[in-house]
Amino acid sequence: MKKTTRLTNSPEETRVFEQMKEASEEHIKGANDPIEKLLQKQKQLKERIETHGHVQIKTNVIQATYEEVKKSAREDIKHLAEYEIVPKEEYKTGKRRHIRPRLCFQQAFRYVANKANIEGIRLVHGLYKPSSFDNHCDHAWVELPDGTIFDGVLQRFYEKEGYYNYYQIIKNKEYNHTEMYKIGLKHGGTFGPWYNDIE
Repeated sequence: MKKTTRLTNSPEETRVFEQMKEASEEHIKGANDPIEKLLQKQKQLKERIETHGHVQIKTNVIQATYEEVKKSAREDIKHLAEYEIVPKEEYKTGKRRHIRPRLCFQQAFRYVANKANIEGIRLVHGLYKPSSFDNHCDHAWVELPDGTIFDGVLQRFYEKEGYYNYYQIIKNKEYNHTEMYKIGLKHGGTFGPWYNDIE
């Protein structure tokens, strides 16, 4: 079997990623819930109305507790089971499949960072509609060159068509390995969402 070699990040990419990771870990360990801070910040922006073609989608962040979001993710895993696939060896994470509620942007970013050697891998930002919620919400996932989807929250791989149809996906923007570092730095070392870069 041919071995694949992981590309080495540039010093700048490494610095940005470490800043993001440290900030994320600091938030998780902190007394104040980082998700609540994010919700407050996004709430101040009020609800966004995104227009896609001739369809208007009312969007907001998920206003729910951690446990509610986790329960919704478990339901989604059940419904998405028919679209789940066994990924190529080079796509696998090598980690146990723990659900990561509310960490879609962080998990998708980290996956692409760790799999930078895969030509054509893309970090994708857009909207999705979880099973337990009424509105479309901000979401991030990974698209691999053969059409496989990696969902960082569910820690599973899916067929693209089934995943898109189930979640009623609306793709806003995709980034390659280099672009995501640049835009992450531009937005203060955050994993997303990066609203100003929606075309």
